[in-house]
Amino acid sequence: MDAVHWTLQKIYQCKMSSLPPAMLVHKFWRKFQTEMPTVPRYVSCLLQHGVDPDVALKQCQNSIRGRCGSVFGARLDTHRECMHWLWGTGLSIDNYQPNSVRYRNKANRDFPPEFQEYYRCLSSLDQIARSCAESHLDRPCRKRSTRVIKTVRVNMDEAEYMLKSFPQFRLLHLMRDPRAVLFSRNQVKWSRGLFSKNDLAREARLFCDQIHRDELLRRQLQSRYATRLMRVIYEAFLEQPLFFLEKIHAFAGGIRPSDVVQQLYRLRTNAARANKWKKSFGVGRKSTVIGACKDLFNLVHEFVVLG
Repeated sequence: MDAVHWTLQKIYQCKMSSLPPAMLVHKFWRKFQTEMPTVPRYVSCLLQHGVDPDVALKQCQNSIRGRCGSVFGARLDTHRECMHWLWGTGLSIDNYQPNSVRYRNKANRDFPPEFQEYYRCLSSLDQIARSCAESHLDRPCRKRSTRVIKTVRVNMDEAEYMLKSFPQFRLLHLMRDPRAVLFSRNQVKWSRGLFSKNDLAREARLFCDQIHRDELLRRQLQSRYATRLMRVIYEAFLEQPLFFLEKIHAFAGGIRPSDVVQQLYRLRTNAARANKWKKSFGVGRKSTVIGACKDLFNLVHEFVVLG
């Protein structure tokens, strides 16, 4: 959790150049570069200096792949070991640093040989990545009056930390029907539940237990941060995009999309794709998810009427 806190803090404070090099040369920068206006310039900077996000991190990971597998593999003991050597554990957020930053600072180099090689490889990319990030991520970010972070990797515990630490921070909690989430995961090879062994019921329980816990905690936080939290159901948003855009606009303090018409056009064209699960998931598989997620469906009644 400290690693997530630390990372969110760096992004929110426009200090992306201090992130671990593995984050700065990840292939997703190139894959999603059209979603943020500054990212194409960042990717171009990397490429001009001979760092290709499509292959750079993958090449460095070759030294640890035999020990950690793909996405840490499916074994929890391997996951914990690799998490320890890649991120570090047991420190408070006040003095937390990921191992890659410690290695950068010539500290804690008593890593196993595979991880020594991994960090040496990343070190060769570090200066270029940090320079490009400072120029094309940090500086444009600092010029903006509003900073938006979209993430699917944060739970409500981390959100509570951000609410406590930054008085201007606001949380828009976007929830999606678990049947749609499980359908979507099933379509993408790399997200098909490594830890659930492709068992749909187990995958649904793992997902819904966390979302159920998040929703309970959000309701507690709502009483303390009433004007700084807002929940939106994704499918309801697609049904009434203009209504919810206005609500989000008011919640965010008057931040209006630059071109609402264009935004609405994109939302309406994406609605059919977003609702594809209703026809394509299958009655049996939907029932499996409902059974595994009964506590969540009992808590969030909006999901019941959706599918």
